[in-house]
Amino acid sequence: MRIESINLINFRKFERLHLMFEDGLNNIFGGNGTGKSSVLEAIAYLSIPRSFRNSPDRYLVRWGSDFFTLQGKILDSTSHDIAITFQLPSSKRISVDGKRIRKYSQLMETFTCMAFSTGDYAIIDAPPEDRRRLFDRMISLMDHKYFVYLIRYRKVLRQKNMALKRGLPVNMWNRQLKELAHYIVKVRREIVQLLNQKTDSRFTIEYMDTLKDRDYDELLDEEMARGFTLAGPHRDDFVFLINGRPMKYYASEGERRIFYLQLIVAFRGIIAQRTGREPVVVLDEPGNVLDEKTFGKFIESLRGQVIIASLHPVKGAHNIPLHEMGNPL
Repeated sequence: MRIESINLINFRKFERLHLMFEDGLNNIFGGNGTGKSSVLEAIAYLSIPRSFRNSPDRYLVRWGSDFFTLQGKILDSTSHDIAITFQLPSSKRISVDGKRIRKYSQLMETFTCMAFSTGDYAIIDAPPEDRRRLFDRMISLMDHKYFVYLIRYRKVLRQKNMALKRGLPVNMWNRQLKELAHYIVKVRREIVQLLNQKTDSRFTIEYMDTLKDRDYDELLDEEMARGFTLAGPHRDDFVFLINGRPMKYYASEGERRIFYLQLIVAFRGIIAQRTGREPVVVLDEPGNVLDEKTFGKFIESLRGQVIIASLHPVKGAHNIPLHEMGNPL
């Protein structure tokens, strides 16, 4: 699987932009402010129509416009055309090969893209919500039921929290949360186990379950007093260990880099195995994290299409320059 081309209209700083990509390593390069990261964001949006940089859709619209459109040509066993238009304040239209689709799972089946931002490298020191966000994004690419359950869980959670704040009964919401949480936690544990099998033995990922086999009803009195849901997948964490000790405190900078790269490679292998498709890998400025030698070895370990952003051309890559106005040179 690979993306052959993309068109951006009123997306971020771009009024219009058309880029072509090749198989293997593609490098979008240019100075700061040229929009390199925004191009990667647009590519990833064609797979999961949300910003992997965690920006609301309204902030992706070019200033002075009231919509953006992304169009991508995807090559797999066959060719597919994806088009996504977001219209302020909140209307989104997605089509594949000219036919409108309403389920995000259809989009992810058409184009599977693993996207990593510069902030993801700090996942070891980041707050739990950042780790959950990264894992949820990767798992959703390989398990569409998980993606649907995650959206439902968040919706039910909001409704339950509103009821708690108003002092209303929450039994109905707890029943729904229990079913949704059971599947979400089960899949997260399965993926953590697979990741541990694919990374260096000194590295371990542990899943911290805040419910700890308790029922939501057991927490009801305390939740009523505090006005929000105290435990569940929305508060769970992924803890990274090195030789059984917290990586946050005991891992060197080099060990952190190795773990981060192994995590990417492991996720890619699991996604490919579970979906039967080689995902496209998008990396925002890996040169900020990796030295040239480590980066070279890392790229060699990845098969298929990889698209990165950097400040300079990269030897052996299909280099795509952007100038200060965000257009190809």
